[in-house]
Amino acid sequence: MIGAITYWQGLAQKAIQNLEPGGYFEIQDYLYPLFGNRDDGKWRRPTYTNGRSIWWRRRSMLPHGSRKYSKMQASSPSEETRHVPIGGWPRDPTLKWTGRIVGGMLTDNLGGTSSALFTRHLRWTEEKMRVYLARVRKELQDHDIEALSRVYAVWGRKLLDAGL
Repeated sequence: MIGAITYWQGLAQKAIQNLEPGGYFEIQDYLYPLFGNRDDGKWRRPTYTNGRSIWWRRRSMLPHGSRKYSKMQASSPSEETRHVPIGGWPRDPTLKWTGRIVGGMLTDNLGGTSSALFTRHLRWTEEKMRVYLARVRKELQDHDIEALSRVYAVWGRKLLDAGL
């Protein structure tokens, strides 16, 4: 649902309202653009982040989420930020596996997450967009890029006395 929800607070509020008192909730979201893991000066921004930075607005409420959840009948909201690799470049087997899944997910969904940006906002033709996204897909396979994304998670419980 990357980029599909612009009003996270409203979605979270509805989710919490529909919980039984004491019920749990959790919301996770990726925040783009991608950033680099390299400290040797070889980091270059992937083509994908260059195009999206033209239009990409802040899609996530999660970087400041727990403060907002505490106002929505949620007790003890917690939050966590993690850096997740894009692609199979990490040496650690778990991160490599995670990176391959996330990279595959991003690659598979490029058309859906990008078509409005390129065709409506930038007025590109479908053909120009397809050529560009083919280059992006190729870059996502390049282990020299060592791209990362930030993943935010917020979770908590509905107050036991909420709505009584």
